[in-house]
Amino acid sequence: MKRLITIAIAVMALCGATASATPVCTGGADVTTLGTCEFGGLIFSGWSVLGAGLSSVKVFFGTGSTVGPSTVNVNFQVTHTPSPVSAGADILLSYAVSGLLIGVDLFLGTTVGPVTIIENVCAVPFVHGACPVGNLLAAYAVNSANPINAAFFAPHHTIYIKKDIQLGPGAAISDFTNSHHVPEPLTLSLTGLGLLAAGWLGRRKVRN
Repeated sequence: MKRLITIAIAVMALCGATASATPVCTGGADVTTLGTCEFGGLIFSGWSVLGAGLSSVKVFFGTGSTVGPSTVNVNFQVTHTPSPVSAGADILLSYAVSGLLIGVDLFLGTTVGPVTIIENVCAVPFVHGACPVGNLLAAYAVNSANPINAAFFAPHHTIYIKKDIQLGPGAAISDFTNSHHVPEPLTLSLTGLGLLAAGWLGRRKVRN
């Protein structure tokens, strides 16, 4: 019974968790300078940005990022040189997200020419750029013809995201948005209350 109560309290606490001890992810900041930071109740960490075929690339935590009742929407702003690219290039962006997550989606924002973003979501850290077998939660892509895609999965406390932003000849990208899906507060509250009720009924049954 005590264990169920502890679990229920922990689940309900997630509704109001603000990670106040963690610095807020600053809008407009270069992600590689953010370190571990909080936005919308989620903790972001492990930022990495790499460019191939580019003389420079920066990814910013966009000022247009928003928080809704069931999504934490991070708008990423991108600058790269050259822009547009001449012979094609790749931007690799990866980070980890901690919280209670049930899905992600990707929206391709402002682009020129052929741009494709391939996204992999892993339940454990990537090893040599790959998600270990049995831990891949989602793998999908967006492009100019299909600018929106999404994936949902069983609740996970921490996920690892890796994006390969592929720029074809003459292409450029200015921004895109990732939405991190979380349970709505009411759902979390009901789950916690359900656990408490189950524990109480189980205890009554044992006494009888």
